[in-house]
Amino acid sequence: MKRQHTGKILLILSLIIMTLMLCGCRDTVKTEDEALRYARKNYGDCTLVKTEKPEESRAVYTMKDGQYGFTYEVTSTVSEITIDGSGFGKAEGTHDSYIPSFRDFIMQDAAEDFDYIKNRFSCTLELSDTATKSIMRIKIDSRDTDNAEEITRRAASIFNRYNKRGVLSIYSVTACDMKEKMLGKCGIRSGKWMSAEEVRLENIKEYARVLDKRSVFVRKEISTLGFTEVSPEDVQKYFYSSDDNCPQSPDDPVTLYYFSVDGREYYIADFIYTQTGSYYTNYYNLNLE
Repeated sequence: MKRQHTGKILLILSLIIMTLMLCGCRDTVKTEDEALRYARKNYGDCTLVKTEKPEESRAVYTMKDGQYGFTYEVTSTVSEITIDGSGFGKAEGTHDSYIPSFRDFIMQDAAEDFDYIKNRFSCTLELSDTATKSIMRIKIDSRDTDNAEEITRRAASIFNRYNKRGVLSIYSVTACDMKEKMLGKCGIRSGKWMSAEEVRLENIKEYARVLDKRSVFVRKEISTLGFTEVSPEDVQKYFYSSDDNCPQSPDDPVTLYYFSVDGREYYIADFIYTQTGSYYTNYYNLNLE
């Protein structure tokens, strides 16, 4: 188990170092011109309509989109960099509200189209955390879960009508039932539907590439929690929706996804390990690094 902690710590430190190398050290917030360049580079033509500097280490710039006219914020902050109590100077960071602001504009501008979906099918439309690359979550009543693919395709196509600059191409519309069990998702640009199992496999493959870019998916097997030697107390319960069967004893089933690295196999389990906050894996136990 210690290898799991070591691997995660090394990964975090590597990410911190990479961030410092990319961002460099800077103790001032972005200027108006720099904020405009950032916005135009990432999202196209816009104008600066308001500047707020509530403190020396923070500046908020309100931009007006040149194509659709909605407003969004670009925020520049300066913060101290500390690792284990040691200071490494200051760094500037920039984030923005473009995607959620664009989403809100589309939902208002195309309200009749979204209302049609809600009226035709038994579902509700909810905002998603865009950090998860999902722009909308549709909760579908049990009477219409068989129509999940059609419902999400319709919603995704509405967003894609506004996707002229391609900024929404990496996002999707997700579907779940009223108990919040995921049913699948549809890509906004691709229009491709993926079932919940396909989404899970995609996520686990992405995690495998993070562990080792040489990873090749081999197969999946149904096993037991006891096989992994993980205690039931170390399984994150909130990872499961209300009607999923969270493994609570060594004999409870889990799914193992096997990957190969240079002919040697390791697995990633379909549950979240509380000590790492990630899918449990025996990758570190096999000294494949």
